[in-house]
Amino acid sequence: MKSPDALLDIDTPAGPIWWMGDLFSNNEHHDQILPLRIIARLAGSGLGFRCNARPELVYVADRDVWSRSIVRRLHERRPVAIIPAHGRTVQGRAYERALDAITSAMPGVALAPPTPT
Repeated sequence: MKSPDALLDIDTPAGPIWWMGDLFSNNEHHDQILPLRIIARLAGSGLGFRCNARPELVYVADRDVWSRSIVRRLHERRPVAIIPAHGRTVQGRAYERALDAITSAMPGVALAPPTPT
């Protein structure tokens, strides 16, 4: 595939809501059977709100370009809720939780807001 899901950015009176597709998930215990939970943990994934730790394997051609672009867009829009393809909607600190998920999945990603040019 090597091309990420479309990021849907919807303006609402409360603020932007994002649909982020398969690059993020928010799985709970009941979402996966035990063998899948074990495999997910071994693969660096698991339960909770997470960013796909290996997006370059399926979804994106360049992990660094993707991570920089999504972080830049997070800083610009600061979503109030994020709807992942799998799991419950993330509400409350959605912007901060998305940055935390990216940092956990991809250590070394620059999370500072872009400086104006």
